[in-house]
Amino acid sequence: MPSWIFIALLTAIATCSALPTQSADAQIILDLESSQHLCKPKHVEAYLKAIGKALGEAERTSSEAAWAYETNVTDENLAKLADADVAFSSFTLRVSRQAAKIAKDCDLSGPEYPSSIRRQIKLLQEMADDTPTTKKDQKRLAEVVGQMTSTYAKARVNGMFLDPDLTATLATSRNASELENVYVGWRNANKVSKKAFAEYVALENNAAIENGFKNMADVWRSVYEMPTSEFDALLLNALNEISPLYDQLHCYTYEKLRDFYGVDIVGDDGLIPGHLLGNMWAQDWANIYDILAPYPDVVSPTITPELIRRNFTAEMIHKLAESFYVSLGFDPLPSSFWSQSMIVRPEGREVVCHASAWDFGDDDLRIKMCTTITQEDVATVHHEQGHLNYDHHYRNLPYAFRGGANDGFHEAIGDTVVLSFQTPEHLRDDLGMLPPAEGGGESDYKALINYQLHVALEKIAVLPWTFLMDKWRWETFEGLPEEKWNLRWWELIKAHQGLKPPASLDITAPDSFDPACKYHISADVPYIRYFLAGIYQFQFHRALCAAAHPVSTPPLHECSIYGSKDAGQLFGAMLALGRSEPWQIAMSVVTQGKENTLNGTAVVDYFAPLLEWLKSQNAGKQCSWKSG
Repeated sequence: MPSWIFIALLTAIATCSALPTQSADAQIILDLESSQHLCKPKHVEAYLKAIGKALGEAERTSSEAAWAYETNVTDENLAKLADADVAFSSFTLRVSRQAAKIAKDCDLSGPEYPSSIRRQIKLLQEMADDTPTTKKDQKRLAEVVGQMTSTYAKARVNGMFLDPDLTATLATSRNASELENVYVGWRNANKVSKKAFAEYVALENNAAIENGFKNMADVWRSVYEMPTSEFDALLLNALNEISPLYDQLHCYTYEKLRDFYGVDIVGDDGLIPGHLLGNMWAQDWANIYDILAPYPDVVSPTITPELIRRNFTAEMIHKLAESFYVSLGFDPLPSSFWSQSMIVRPEGREVVCHASAWDFGDDDLRIKMCTTITQEDVATVHHEQGHLNYDHHYRNLPYAFRGGANDGFHEAIGDTVVLSFQTPEHLRDDLGMLPPAEGGGESDYKALINYQLHVALEKIAVLPWTFLMDKWRWETFEGLPEEKWNLRWWELIKAHQGLKPPASLDITAPDSFDPACKYHISADVPYIRYFLAGIYQFQFHRALCAAAHPVSTPPLHECSIYGSKDAGQLFGAMLALGRSEPWQIAMSVVTQGKENTLNGTAVVDYFAPLLEWLKSQNAGKQCSWKSG
């Protein structure tokens, strides 16, 4: 008898004790043990169905504990979350090992096994590659990540939380000293996580080694289903494709900030002080658009004033985003979304305000965020609802396939919609939130450049940041000495973003640990997905625009797919694949066979008018930090 059947039995019994609804599924697995043909496709299929249901219910239990903690940050809820994480990790580890035994004991390569069976077994094998093999280490890892997340959630500067207080100050203040105090204060408030992060790295790497990898960096990159060296080369190639555009944007921004704040504050080394860019991590520069506006006399592309004038509420913003997806032919959000989500900061308790989308299974979809009445949060809500629409499309697939083609796809869905949502044509003609167009000529050209710059401050400024975050984290997993962590962090920021710390931030102090100021570092969330999404969204947008406007496709920066059922059908076909095929095939589906890899050409195409304008503005200037 293949030994995986015995393991399956133990798994089922263990699952039953934690999940009372699993008796029927346990019986299926028990039946498998008594079968004389345990490797027949029908028995493997029965196993996959049973274990998929068990995994779904176990994941829901874990998600409920995480939701309880993030919407009410207490020590009690943190302890419950740690216990739930251990239970889920232990279960997925057993399933992973069991799937490996199935693959070993049953020759799944034969024609009698559908490719979907082979892929499900493969994905189940891989699902615990980052999981410690002992309950002790599983629990400790959950506790350490919980400690870092708790520190992040509770951190304050002069009594102010990150959201909305510090975020609003960085976005609106033009007092360099005030900006510096907030920027430095947030980093100082989170640096206490350095000790916990060191333990986290050790636990993660130990888990990777136990599961057959050199370190956790290799585990994280393995999910993209291509050799690590090829994946790294793919990322670097895409970064190089968009770098000329980023360099021009950086040059223009540097000169404008020098004019606004003066050389005494900005300096003359070509590097931009990170605290002057309107965002805690300088990943989105749109909040300083007023300083950078190419043509200030032409209407601003922002709708924030109109949202306020119309007395928009958080719920209205979420319904506005929902209406875009419905216009594509997608289903409305389930009624439970409106009763179960947390879309405003509650009073009387501490919460994790960082926006996130949650899928509890059975179409229980939620968003957790502290929504503010700004265009930035309108875009964020469209982004988060993109996750939920993806979840909804693949909800009926086998458990192993309920996920994005890769995590970058999942992040790109909502951002693809944002590219259409924020076009002046949509905001003006469909929503009436911008004044009418002038009707051609110089004023419309100026409005176009204003709009493109505004989008670039969100979409292009962020790309080097999304690249360097995990590059730094991979290096820590690969053995970067702890005493070099913070200096290496700033070396990468300088090299890829062209930024520098404010004078009062001591990046050389032994206890300095600026990476912890970012949620994804403290919460153990891989980040390269956002770099991928930053490129994918333009590839998706180009493909969907062609579907929405097949006769005469407008320039990418003018295209909106709002109301196009044809674009929605094509988009939905990709979403419905979930993870049932490698991401290259999903890319081929949405692009109708024209593309099957990552490339930055659609990004360059989208911003072609802005790039030419920036080149003319920067002509003759020597402001690149790279030349020094």
